[in-house]
Amino acid sequence: MAAITPLKINKQSGFTLIELIIVIIILGILAVTAAPKFIDMSGEANIAILKSVGGAIKSSGQLVYAKASIQGLDSTELANVGLDGDGTSDIETRYGYPSGSRNNGISKAMSDDFATDWIWSTNN
Repeated sequence: MAAITPLKINKQSGFTLIELIIVIIILGILAVTAAPKFIDMSGEANIAILKSVGGAIKSSGQLVYAKASIQGLDSTELANVGLDGDGTSDIETRYGYPSGSRNNGISKAMSDDFATDWIWSTNN
């Protein structure tokens, strides 16, 4: 009778070099396709800037309207509202809200360089 020899079982203890290279290549391909979605955020940044400027304009318009209401000019079609109490008219308003005038309207309610940093049109 012949002797039975035990079978040798090869146990793999890790990944081969080829398997590791394939995984790195796949991860590289995924990174190349997904990276532009995360890197190019300039459009979202511009939207955020415009939303913040819009909020600032809305807030300053409400403050000017409150001052016009106190002075009784909120129902007047065209008026000038004094903001700082020095006796001079500071902002041109229409029905209490700052007008779109570049020189005398909303630009005076905003920062000093608002009229030169931002471009808008008062023509339809």
